[in-house]
Amino acid sequence: MILREIYRVLDTNRLLCSCLRVSLKEIEVSSKFRSEVSAAGNRLGQFCFEFDEIQPIQTYSDEKICYCSRLTLLYVALFKVISMLIKWLISYDETALATLEWFLERFYLDIKRISDEDIRDSIDVRLVTYRNIDTEKFSIFNLPHRVFVDIFMDCLLKDTLTTKIRDQVFGDDKMLMWIGRPAITATSFFAKVLASKPENDRVKDYVSYAYMNHGTVHYLFMQDFNAIQILISYLDPELFLKYMLFNFVPSIRKRVCFSENLTSIFRLNEFDDGCHLHQLLLLIYNALAERHFVGVSDNPEYQLLERQIIHSIASGYTYQTVEDIKTSIFVYREIYFLELTYSTYNLDEMIQKVSYTINSPDLRNTISLKPEYLNTVNMFYFMYQYSKSACVHEKLVNLYKINQWKFQLPDLVEMRENFEGMNNFLFSDAFSDLILHILVKWYANLGTSDTGIIYNLILVSMTLCFILKVSLNQTIDSRFHKAVDFIFGIRKDLGENNVMTILALFKKRLVDDVFGSVVDYLMELSKIPTDYFTDLSETPADMMEKPRVSRDLGFKMLGNKYQEIHRRHEKSQKR
Repeated sequence: MILREIYRVLDTNRLLCSCLRVSLKEIEVSSKFRSEVSAAGNRLGQFCFEFDEIQPIQTYSDEKICYCSRLTLLYVALFKVISMLIKWLISYDETALATLEWFLERFYLDIKRISDEDIRDSIDVRLVTYRNIDTEKFSIFNLPHRVFVDIFMDCLLKDTLTTKIRDQVFGDDKMLMWIGRPAITATSFFAKVLASKPENDRVKDYVSYAYMNHGTVHYLFMQDFNAIQILISYLDPELFLKYMLFNFVPSIRKRVCFSENLTSIFRLNEFDDGCHLHQLLLLIYNALAERHFVGVSDNPEYQLLERQIIHSIASGYTYQTVEDIKTSIFVYREIYFLELTYSTYNLDEMIQKVSYTINSPDLRNTISLKPEYLNTVNMFYFMYQYSKSACVHEKLVNLYKINQWKFQLPDLVEMRENFEGMNNFLFSDAFSDLILHILVKWYANLGTSDTGIIYNLILVSMTLCFILKVSLNQTIDSRFHKAVDFIFGIRKDLGENNVMTILALFKKRLVDDVFGSVVDYLMELSKIPTDYFTDLSETPADMMEKPRVSRDLGFKMLGNKYQEIHRRHEKSQKR
């Protein structure tokens, strides 16, 4: 009976998709049709909330999920229909806005229900700790939130949001946290899966497969990624980090009060091995650096495709063909990369732009990344695929050894006004605390095996490059001075050294070409001579003058560079 009903839904999906495949931009429709589309938005919302209450895939019960593979097909079918219906809804601004208002009314009821359930904690704490992925039932799909984020992001990029909706979402931390709940739960779940040793946990595997299915993973991941970027932009930085930490590692909820400062939380033994913080750093770095939708761009979808193509070529275990690349990328809001979408984007031309054909009889039709694009590769681009990240890392090391690659940040894309808050986070005290915790831990344990994974050190160093480069490409003096002071200021917790000197010391002690190249780039941005630290003692206690001299040099060189950039900016404003 259950199987028959599931197959009935799947058959209905095919019929619906054949109807929804029509683009409303290419046909004229009547006012009555528009009215019906608007009503469909409300009906979609009602369905999403009712379906969400069922939550058919859980991680807590194995024996109750005997048709999991078919339920996976059900989710793929649902998201396929939903994604196509959303395209209809966002075709008309008034329909999209009305649908958002309908969802917000229901979200307010959800928040009130949660608020009334338990009066012992504040509503903020209850929203942060709403689900425990270790001990409670939870869902990573949450249709209402995902549909809302999809429509909301489109309106945000088109700048069609009403003042009322902006205030309801951006002006209310509770609403922001509730809207972002599935993104937090999903990233927390996968952080746990990736940080743990391989287990024969069939339920987890099924839940992972339902999300990571080739047909849905990109669609769901982009919703979560967009939601995280919104949270970073509008939540208080400390609240955002606690929201992540208390869900990535739910066990800390019993060990530390929510009001505790971040420094104390980072010191808990749950974070000693660096795995959980690695997932957090990974997510934040990509949210800040990959700006295809949050940055100013005439064609953000094109930028997303180009970044995928570059990294798909860079991550290949073997040489790949153009057809191999086409099968590994996706179009925004598409569940499957159908032939129909190929006409919208000239993929052959895009691939040709960033690659060249290898001239070898043994490697016919295979391609490789053009040298000028190698420096734009983000080795942490594949957040949930360690094997691909490791492959990119290995490739970069090999290219570094033959002087064909060095770390370099791509040109910065100016942030859209709606996402300027991401820069506030970048220069916040809370984010600085996270970065400093990693550096202090490495400094304290240098020479032992208890230093955490080296990828954390690479990520932190890349982030420092990013912070410094952003500070030099804007005109807010406080951000520039904070960035320079963080990198060159003398710190007691680093043994009266500064961050730049400590990174130079790490470079001498650690055998990792990628990390060394990142430190070289940070020195290049700082205008510090490349040979300045060649005579650096390997014993931190012997380093007395270097930190102070480098501090004065860094302040001087960067100050001059900043003033020059500032003058150029003022001249351009007067034209």
